[in-house]
Parts: sequence; structure tokens; C-alpha cells
Amino acid sequence: MGSSIVVTGAAGQVAAVSEALRHRGAEVTGVDDLVKLDAALAGFSPGSLDGYVQLPVHVAARGDTVVERVRNFLQDGLLARFAAASTLLPTLSDGGRVVLVGGNTLVEASAPDDQNARLALLNVLAHAIQADKSGTRMDVRVLPHDELAEHIAAVALGGEPSREQTLAELLDREPPMSFEDWRIEVMGLVNGEF
Repeated sequence: MGSSIVVTGAAGQVAAVSEALRHRGAEVTGVDDLVKLDAALAGFSPGSLDGYVQLPVHVAARGDTVVERVRNFLQDGLLARFAAASTLLPTLSDGGRVVLVGGNTLVEASAPDDQNARLALLNVLAHAIQADKSGTRMDVRVLPHDELAEHIAAVALGGEPSREQTLAELLDREPPMSFEDWRIEVMGLVNGEF
């Protein structure tokens, strides 16, 4: 019997990741509408799921002002992911894996955006999940939005990231730095006071 995994997110991505997981022998329940998550989980007893892959959802623009549209974008996208994780958490086994995949670009190009801030909030969700399951061996990973379905499936089933993936994740966490900034920072370490 394969691993039992729930995949949530936008329909196209859910289908692609679900197929990649099934190809690797997993039993997959795909949910492309978070309103239907409770119904999809009704057949699972507490602690019975081996994994959860949370993909981004499509967010429709709504609101009369840019502030309202950005607030609604965050509420309907990223913050809804916190609610989905909270709903699903009791069904995960103590040794389960959670994979949170970044995403959700603003629907309006002129609206302000800070992708690093949104990724930081996704990392906050990862830390919150780990805190809630601190007495377990649960593994929580955050992957960037441009990961291939096959790699997401491999990580969800316990595969280790490649050296390139690890480097890319590290670079995503650190702000971009010009050579001049890097030189000043490195030279500042050399000239430290003792």
C-alpha cells in the first residue's frame, strides 16, 4: 500500500502533482477548492495521512481600491492556506511530511508586491505546523513556486533535494546582494574591532 497524501491548490497544479505522486505509488486525494476540504477529509481518521502537499490557489481580484485588492489577495490566497493547514493537521500522522509550495502572484500588475515577504509568511506557516507537531517526527518543507510536479512529488514522499535545489532555496532566503554590497560586508568583517 502506498503513502496516503492530500494535495490542495489550483486545479491544474493539483492534477499534475497528484499524477506524479500516483506514478510513484501514492494514494492521492486532490482538492482544488478549499471549501470542499472538510468533505474530502471526512473519510480520514486522525493521524491516518502520510503527507500533505499545499499548492497555491487561484485568487480572483476583488475590491475597489488597491489596498482592498491586496488585502483580499492575501486573505484569499496566503492566509487561506493557514486555515487549510489547520483543518488538515489532525489527520496527519506523526511521521508525516508537509510540502508547502510558494506561489500566488498578484492579479494586478500595478499593485505593490513583495514576494520575499509572502515567502516569509509561508515559512511562518511551516514553523507554526512544526510547533503544533513538535512532539512528532513530522517534516515540513517549503518549496519555491517554480518547482516541477515530479520534484514536489519526490519531496512529498521523502526524497532529498538535489544540491542545486538546496542552493536555490538558500539563495531565495537571502536578499540579492551586489558585488559592491558583498565586498563591503566581507571587508567589514575583516576590519572588526576587538
